Amino acid sequence: MVRRRRSPLGVRRRGASGGLAARRDEVEQAEAVEHRVLAVVDRDVRAHRLRRAPPLELVVVQGGGDDGVVRRDSSVSGHGHTVLPPIERCAAGGPAGRVGACAVAVPRTVGALCGIAGPVAFVGAWLVGGLLRDGYDPLEQAISQLAREGTPERSLMTAGLVAFGVLMPVWAVVLGRVLGSGAVRAAVVVAGLATLAVAALPLTREPGGTQDLLHALAAATGYVAMAATPLLAAGPLRRRGHRTAATVSTAVGLVSASCLVGTVALGSGSGGLQRAGLGVVDAWHVVAAAWVLRATRRGG
Repeated sequence: MVRRRRSPLGVRRRGASGGLAARRDEVEQAEAVEHRVLAVVDRDVRAHRLRRAPPLELVVVQGGGDDGVVRRDSSVSGHGHTVLPPIERCAAGGPAGRVGACAVAVPRTVGALCGIAGPVAFVGAWLVGGLLRDGYDPLEQAISQLAREGTPERSLMTAGLVAFGVLMPVWAVVLGRVLGSGAVRAAVVVAGLATLAVAALPLTREPGGTQDLLHALAAATGYVAMAATPLLAAGPLRRRGHRTAATVSTAVGLVSASCLVGTVALGSGSGGLQRAGLGVVDAWHVVAAAWVLRATRRGG
């Protein structure tokens, strides 16, 4: 029996085919490892960039400080802390460590100056306007009479009302942050907006119309907000150890409320009570703003 001899070439061919398959498997495994390594490196690079990106950090308001500065809490993020852009800072005065409602971060100096300029503009307008009008009695006639349609002092008085209405909400942001009180901030904002409504709805030439009713409603809202502001501020002041300021603030609020209630009760002939009720709160704002301004300049 004759045996067939295997061809060496066939053996070599089968051996070459198996080697190519093994090589292909090795290449695929190497590529998979390379992809995994690149994914890890990309992840680490992204994490490093996030750690160094200030706009992605979170700001926590510390409501307990008298200076009202927005402080940063490193416990919020494991990668440190950074201040957000001013327009995005959280500036509400909540409990320490609590994230407040986002609002425009007004510098304390700017807010304090607005807290002085607003009341001064308003009081100055009715003082000068009353002096310019012949026969005007500030003890008998209301402030709104100076802005009545058709009166020569209307532009002056309206300018004072608008200045107060625009500047006081700016001051409200700083005052609320300093006292750590959102209620105080809201009261001052309402007082400012109500004053703008009073300016936009002046008394008409012919009394008794719908516009006069809306004017009275806006004025009453402003009265309540003005009287409530020092009363709401008394608690935060007392908690911060300013007992005398808290007592004075309570007294100012009660005097203002009493005078303004008397204004509504008497109706005509209550110009003096109206000026007293609003004037004591205007003075309170000026003193509070001057205190904040002084503390800011001292670095407190």
